[in-house]
Amino acid sequence: TTPGSRLLFPELSKPTATVQASGVPASHTAGLTMPRRKTTRAQDRTRRVQRERELNEAP
Repeated sequence: TTPGSRLLFPELSKPTATVQASGVPASHTAGLTMPRRKTTRAQDRTRRVQRERELNEAP
């Protein structure tokens, strides 16, 4: 198929050069991801609950 604008603007419908796909981009973004958790959410919650209970028991 050809675009209809080819009839109105023939000088603009020249074919372009073929595109050479480059390889996988360099991993310059290494380390920019979200940091990993040191403890699980369950461990964090358990520690928070325990700390709150310790504060409640304090005189």
